[in-house]
Amino acid sequence: MENHEGLRSHDYEFFNQLYINAPMCYQSLNEDGSIMMVNTKWLETMGYNKEDVIGKSFGDFMASKSRKKFRKAFPIFLSRGNIENITFEMIRKDGSMIIARYNGISVKNENGNILRTHCIMEDITEKYSSQNKLAESEKKYKNIIEEALDGFVVTNLKGQIKEVNYSATKLTGYSEKEMLNLNISDLEVDFKLLEILAKIKNLLISGSNRMHSKLLRKDGLIIDVELTLKLANDKKNIHTFIKDVTYRKQLEIKLNSSLTELNSLFEGLPMGVLFLNSQLRIIRSNKAVEALTGKKIPDLIGKYCYDEIGEYCNSTQLHGKDRICSFCKTRDSMKNKKIETFERNFGNKIVKIIASPVINDEGIVTGVMEIMEDITRRKKVEKQMNAYKDQLEELVKERTYELEEKNKDLETKNAELLHYNELFVGREFRIKELKERIAHLED
Repeated sequence: MENHEGLRSHDYEFFNQLYINAPMCYQSLNEDGSIMMVNTKWLETMGYNKEDVIGKSFGDFMASKSRKKFRKAFPIFLSRGNIENITFEMIRKDGSMIIARYNGISVKNENGNILRTHCIMEDITEKYSSQNKLAESEKKYKNIIEEALDGFVVTNLKGQIKEVNYSATKLTGYSEKEMLNLNISDLEVDFKLLEILAKIKNLLISGSNRMHSKLLRKDGLIIDVELTLKLANDKKNIHTFIKDVTYRKQLEIKLNSSLTELNSLFEGLPMGVLFLNSQLRIIRSNKAVEALTGKKIPDLIGKYCYDEIGEYCNSTQLHGKDRICSFCKTRDSMKNKKIETFERNFGNKIVKIIASPVINDEGIVTGVMEIMEDITRRKKVEKQMNAYKDQLEELVKERTYELEEKNKDLETKNAELLHYNELFVGREFRIKELKERIAHLED
């Protein structure tokens, strides 16, 4: 008997030391919920001394909501004999709060009376906070998805739809319940199920993909959509954003049509047009430039203008920027951000060039546009007109001289007439006077 009692005493001390020095928090309560025993780890976690807690009600160390929860749960625990993963908000000695999770059993004697409880406490404050943050993040994520303007669809790897947002139902015309009974291939016009599965297989390798497709609505209307697919972290689901790009596609068609018309207009311009970047490299040219310079467009694009059609392009002595034309005002145009005009020769052609700087939204000059016009005929006409003008001026001078000489001759003759007139008038007066004297003598 003594050996038996000694063994029990030894076992009790062994387990007692095990509980006290265990690396997890341990506590024992009596049937009234008062603390009978706590270990060192429990005291360290809660910040109390042993004297602060032994004999006190376990509920005294809880927040008010958890205290009510404990009073309700403790009798059930004692009756059932065990408890799993129940959480309470515990108050530490410094007033701070922790979230504790409890697992335990109750021990009864031979008569079925409660002797004590054995519980392990785990501080899950950080884990609980992380879970809350995760839950909050998931809630925000779901809210963002639900309120997104683009449709959002979750499918499994076989394309079966598992989740949709409101925009997806609005986009497709199906209700949420109807969509959850569909496969993604039921909505797509361009791809059949096997093609969808092939793309999913590629998605498993790349992790994400973006593609354009045509979507068949419930009402039979076909719309253009842009699909952005991303493999979920669990590798079992696919998240797909669906953007309606029908209007954008229509605009693109109109834009492409306009660009085609503009390009046709550009190519059909009677004037040559060159686009140069800021380094004087040719980036665009129309056919009229070929007629003016004698150079084919493929031979110009990507080349420096001074190397291909410059004043010194054939020089073996000059290289690089030393070949820039002596009369070039294109650089001045980019520097001053103003339109510059100059003339130059291409063989026997005389060409007028208007250089206009290309300026982006930030006010930075990114290049220059040169408009080239063949003015050879105009120059020839101007030369002829100048020659006619010179001839006319000579004729006017000659005629003026003749008129001046004739005027002089007339003036001389007029002076002689005046002289004779004076003589004639004087003679008439003299005859009259003589007649009067004769008459007087006869009387």
